Amino acid sequence: MYCKLSCLCLPEGAWDYEGNRSIVLEAIDMFGIDRCMFASNFPVDGLRVSYDRMFQDFKRMTGTLSASDRRKLFHDNAARFYRI
Repeated sequence: MYCKLSCLCLPEGAWDYEGNRSIVLEAIDMFGIDRCMFASNFPVDGLRVSYDRMFQDFKRMTGTLSASDRRKLFHDNAARFYRI
């Protein structure tokens, strides 16, 4: 089982960095670094946040992780899951 971290817009309205950060970190803690991957649901996500801001925030949320763990979240885990 993998966890796709995408479409994290909270029901109250616009993209909220701190609210989404807690969701991301909790999901990583629950599923483990090897079973999580970042993604987007654009163009629908664009109703609440720009593509650039969302991914810049994802990078900021995981800034304390090792380069290897970040590579897993942004590339390696998806490549393994989708066999690409």
